[in-house]
Amino acid sequence: MKALKGTAFALLGAALAMAIAARLAPRTAKDIPLGDGDRADLDGRRAVYLDSFTVPVYPSGKPKQYISAVKTFDHEEHRLSSAEISVNHPLRWDGWWVYQMSYGMDEDGYLYTVLHAVRDSLLPLAAVAGALMILGALLLCFVPREQPPSAPTRLRVALSWAAALAVTALPAFIIGRAVMRPEPVPALQSVLMAPHVAAYAGSYLLLLFAAFGIGRRAVPVGFLLMTLGLVIGAAWGKVAWGDWWQFDPKENWSLATWCAFAVHLALPSGGKWSRTFLWIGAVLIVVTLTWVNFSRFASGLHSYA
Repeated sequence: MKALKGTAFALLGAALAMAIAARLAPRTAKDIPLGDGDRADLDGRRAVYLDSFTVPVYPSGKPKQYISAVKTFDHEEHRLSSAEISVNHPLRWDGWWVYQMSYGMDEDGYLYTVLHAVRDSLLPLAAVAGALMILGALLLCFVPREQPPSAPTRLRVALSWAAALAVTALPAFIIGRAVMRPEPVPALQSVLMAPHVAAYAGSYLLLLFAAFGIGRRAVPVGFLLMTLGLVIGAAWGKVAWGDWWQFDPKENWSLATWCAFAVHLALPSGGKWSRTFLWIGAVLIVVTLTWVNFSRFASGLHSYA
């Protein structure tokens, strides 16, 4: 089991190294404002033409989606193709990812689109890093954890249930306001929303119970769910915003929480420092769910609550 645990943490370490290398590597990125009929070159070979930019709205008048109908032209192959770009639905073309990023209005009152084009040669390295993170966390599920030295007191049971209610009620509240309402914003209209939130909610539930001495053997399972939530969120960020990591406050605090539980699992179970990092992780969960979600000082791309 020690060899299995060592392999798991070697995979997690390699994943973090690959992820950092992929994030810090140079890449090509440009913003492209286009009006109807305008053209922009992505490079010396590829160009994008805007046919039309439309903004479908809900009955209340709020934007439902932002859609750019474009044509792509390959100068070398003399190939003209049609495509549609919207939020959460980028155009992928010969290594380029072209996103519907923003819009504006010119001096004559006509809407124009702002596309964002990214060419990231080391993106496959980030994908491999995500796969290694999931594999490493999965291996930790097979490493048995020792039971707590004594049965949890009634106070701990009561506190763990209170934490469990909070950890399930807060995501439900956020989903209710941001997703389940009749008019979700375009960024939240993704099939990745449900598994991303569900993985984190399940993870937080198990890990908060463990912090109070209940079900500590389930910590690796909670860590696996947290890893899945982190990787799914990174993939969603790439599809929606053009990069798998934006250093958004919610992303940073979630990564700090993940690291705290990774250190907890790396230390001998039942020891002082192992319990310390278990509690640090639990505190970070509460901070991430409350202050980071609702504080104006931590507002960012995840400020949907």
